[in-house]
Amino acid sequence: MGRRTSRRFTRVDVDQPVRLYFGEKQYEQRAIQTLSLSGMYVSGHFEQQPGDICIVELSRFDAEAKIDLRAKGSVVKVYKDGIAIEFVSMST
Repeated sequence: MGRRTSRRFTRVDVDQPVRLYFGEKQYEQRAIQTLSLSGMYVSGHFEQQPGDICIVELSRFDAEAKIDLRAKGSVVKVYKDGIAIEFVSMST
């Protein structure tokens, strides 16, 4: 029997830099480790806590795709090597 998961959406491995803005505290060029329709896991050391709200900016322009994403997110988990962010709202 297969393992059941509570995940709503499939995660995709991504090697893409992202910018996170927590008010006055900003994190530039942090690496997205995984991305889904509901959120992302970002590698690095952060001083944030669960419940902290941020603005997520992701831009990518190449021959295959143009991505320009701006979202509001909430920190849901903090680990020693990164944070999990759930998207709260999104615009292009």
